[in-house]
Amino acid sequence: MQQTDQRNGAECGHDRVNCVNRETAGHAAADRDETVSDAVASNDAPFGDLDSVRVLTSVDSTNTYATAAVRDALSELADDADDADVAQVVRGLFGVKGNHHPASAHSLPMSVALADTQTVGRGRLGRAWYNEPGESFIGSYVTAVPKALLDGGSSGWMTMAAGLAAIDAVEDAAGDLGINSPQSAAPTAPLIHEGSRNNDGLSLKWPNDVFLGGKKLGGILAELAAVRGDTAIIVFGIGMNLFVSKDRLPIEQSTSLHLHVNDINDLPPYETLRNAIANGIAKSLRIRLTALANDTARASARLRDEVADRSWTLGRHAIAHLATDGTASGRTVEGTAESINADASLSIRLADGTLHTVTTGDVGVE
Repeated sequence: MQQTDQRNGAECGHDRVNCVNRETAGHAAADRDETVSDAVASNDAPFGDLDSVRVLTSVDSTNTYATAAVRDALSELADDADDADVAQVVRGLFGVKGNHHPASAHSLPMSVALADTQTVGRGRLGRAWYNEPGESFIGSYVTAVPKALLDGGSSGWMTMAAGLAAIDAVEDAAGDLGINSPQSAAPTAPLIHEGSRNNDGLSLKWPNDVFLGGKKLGGILAELAAVRGDTAIIVFGIGMNLFVSKDRLPIEQSTSLHLHVNDINDLPPYETLRNAIANGIAKSLRIRLTALANDTARASARLRDEVADRSWTLGRHAIAHLATDGTASGRTVEGTAESINADASLSIRLADGTLHTVTTGDVGVE
């Protein structure tokens, strides 16, 4: 792994936690105070599982915005600040406090920047992502984890944990808000699958897409914002389509939550649904990342089981478009997606029987 400024900079080059561009992050910092929503500044929203919250009416990119906020805050820390001080930076990052129990001081910090719309949204491999106001869930979660989680095969599981947290949040919101939906939880499945299987509920497409009814509902972009001492600050950008009309979906293989309910009137107003999902993601992601930090081997094994149970990829014909250092390489691998490995990589069985391991890239499934 390549390293840059250990105080405020990112460590770049890891295969599944991306580096953030410093110049665009700084641009967001200059503009951020002009876009804060007054409704959330009064702390009316129910964010009981978050340490601090900021809702933006519009922003270029929530990940860029959150990363700039992290670096601004770290620049004000004393040289002798310890890991607890770094965690406290994340807890108070966005000023407006959630209502989390004081015991949160002994767990991983969790703050979020939400946006009604973003104009220069970013996905994996440099893809653009844009939405209209009130259409999508857009949030960047900031947390501080032990730097050791960036090493070996641990980092890949952090993105998977965020994907599972997004699924948990949508399902919990559906139950808590009384959403009448025909979708059900995905069936359990072994780590290695033989042949494709039907999965019309919420599922994960390796490595970072949330699927619903066999189409893309949203995606995850995990980025390393900074390293200070033995602590790494990670930003998890999570976007999901909630009220995007069918004719505005970017590709035929994408979908929106409202298309999967019996009646669009079964869904609550946008802000109510967004806030419920935001809080649910924080709750689930905090639990999963805390488990990874406390016992990485055991938590990784548990995540491996969960990801396999929820996988849209395993057992299906897959075409992997390989990437190097976050950039598409032009090389492809095609075969049957067979297993999720201990380091969160994907194994694909080729037509000649050989097994190819994919650590980073975009995987299409049929």
